[in-house]
Amino acid sequence: SWISGRGYRVSVVDYLTAPDSAPWQPFLTVLNAALAAWLGPQVSAVRQADPGRLVTVGYSDPLLAALPANRALDIHAINRYPRDATPRQLDFQMIIARGLRDTFAGRPVLLTEFGYATSEHEPAQAAIYESAAWLRAYDLGLAGAGKWMLWDLPPGPNPRERSFGLYDAN
Repeated sequence: SWISGRGYRVSVVDYLTAPDSAPWQPFLTVLNAALAAWLGPQVSAVRQADPGRLVTVGYSDPLLAALPANRALDIHAINRYPRDATPRQLDFQMIIARGLRDTFAGRPVLLTEFGYATSEHEPAQAAIYESAAWLRAYDLGLAGAGKWMLWDLPPGPNPRERSFGLYDAN
């Protein structure tokens, strides 16, 4: 309700630092500690094995992506797959990415694994929205945006998950 009350011009990323989130801070502190405990050994192992390697996590949950424990990462990444191919949904995905960019100022933020399923949208419509996403990511100063799949997968049990490709099988 906090987000919708602001016309979807903000996201949970913005909520985390808003005064209205004060009642949730004990929970968020514990959640951040749990995330730090999970990230710490993995980041340490990567850095020990290959000190020059960049480390990231591709989050689909913006709340987890925005937690302070993620300062251990070199690159911040958010994966988004909106159901509705509408300008409002596209903009909301970018509001999440913008919030991460502001939260982790000076660090690269990527919109990764994004796309629109052509099993649910006309391919031309999906292409328009995906192109708009790339342009909007550039406009926001994100480090980049990465389409989830180059090619659709062959027909199978989950048409939505198989139809995020930039190209179809033909």
